[in-house]
Amino acid sequence: MSQPVTDAKAFYEAGREGRFQDIPALLHSDFEFHPMAGFPHGRPYRGWAAVATEFFPALASEFESWAAIPSDIVAADGRRVLVMGHYHAGIKGTTEIATIPFVHVWETREGRLATAYSYTDTLLVQAAAARGRG
Repeated sequence: MSQPVTDAKAFYEAGREGRFQDIPALLHSDFEFHPMAGFPHGRPYRGWAAVATEFFPALASEFESWAAIPSDIVAADGRRVLVMGHYHAGIKGTTEIATIPFVHVWETREGRLATAYSYTDTLLVQAAAARGRG
């Protein structure tokens, strides 16, 4: 298993287990996150601190819970990792869970996860958030 694949697996495991303090060690110092256009609060974020303090709290305002559950993590080439899975989104004020497929493309630089691109059906994400607003 390649180091980028191992690091990507570790990233999702840390997130699932709430070990967010472990994530920066997996990331390049110039980390960038690029949610798709149309994703709630979907703009580029530079640095893990921006993702952790801006993107995730904004997402938490839209959903009761949110998790990225990978089903496949594979090396695309020597510097990219593809992650296929689904978002598990708890609709605010309900017991409903929306399951929304995603593909994440990770690029590495200097042996670290450097850039993450998130691809999903943003209409499904927006509709799930709207159901929580009533």
